[in-house]
Amino acid sequence: MKAVLARLMVIASALLPTRPVAACGGGFGHGIEINPSRTIVVAFGQGVETYVFNPSFCGTAAQFGLILPVPAPLVAPPTLKDRTLYANLEAYTAPEVVTECRSSAGGCGAADSKGASLGAGGDAVQDWDRGVNVVDAGQVGVFDWVLLQADTAQAFTDWLDANAFPYAASSVNDFSAYVDQAWYFVAFKVTAGTDAPAPGAKLCGDLGPLSLQFPTPTAVVPARIAAANLDPSYANIWRVVTVNDPGLTPDAGTTYSALYFSGVPSATDLDTYEALGAIAAPGARVSTYDVHFPYGRPQGDIWLLQDTAPRDFRSTTTVYEDCGCAAASANGLPVFVGLAVFLVTLRWPRRRRA
Repeated sequence: MKAVLARLMVIASALLPTRPVAACGGGFGHGIEINPSRTIVVAFGQGVETYVFNPSFCGTAAQFGLILPVPAPLVAPPTLKDRTLYANLEAYTAPEVVTECRSSAGGCGAADSKGASLGAGGDAVQDWDRGVNVVDAGQVGVFDWVLLQADTAQAFTDWLDANAFPYAASSVNDFSAYVDQAWYFVAFKVTAGTDAPAPGAKLCGDLGPLSLQFPTPTAVVPARIAAANLDPSYANIWRVVTVNDPGLTPDAGTTYSALYFSGVPSATDLDTYEALGAIAAPGARVSTYDVHFPYGRPQGDIWLLQDTAPRDFRSTTTVYEDCGCAAASANGLPVFVGLAVFLVTLRWPRRRRA
């Protein structure tokens, strides 16, 4: 378990509230928080989807897990992607910066900058095969993983209970939706083990990026599972990056999304951003969307459709610079005097003629 501690940062003497959590998929555990904001990468081609996510957590739990539903068995075991992938994507899709002049009320001073973006190995687990059909199992990074399929929602919740995946009773309908469609579940579990920090210490870090591949006729982000342990009082916006030729766009019938970036990386781009080049074939379009969930929680999965009218787009961030003093020193005084005379003329009471 030293590998766990080598990759995670330990922060001592900090307790977390035990409110439910959500991950890129469903997050399960007590005393942990998983950042509800997430970036998911979906590369799709020839009927096979590559799904990449980077779970980020912080908490005191000795054990916690993630569950991701998939519409078909995996074509290969889960893998870890290059950890620079997300940095590559952030750099390649960065907004264009536009500088505008704005005079401040306080006269000359420091620049006021505001952005406006258009478009934002564990220990062995117990009873992995109890009550379900186990298709495959293995280990990736700090996770044990298992691919399973349940015949009934009851069998699935029995399995969750047996393997210490806590869930709210209201989540059963979300589980049933996948079971009824004969989907599979990829369950990940990490255990801090005997090398964990002392009780009351906090364990924080990123555990990916994790990558899964599965066949599907239509690319999909399995979002509904995230509602299983999601606090609806928190606003939830996901960033979904799609890689496809000619491009993918979220189905407007299932969610609201705003385009953040869209473009086709050049050969130079793919060489510069090597981790991006590893998942984007030449000519594939990279599109990024900020997906907003109504009522703070996913109501269904995010289906990604072929974009029939792809276009290049880059968001804009406006930086306002304080330039009032420079304008006044050049020709501001005459303007100010003229404006003052004009205002006095309007407001000064006229004397009546006798």
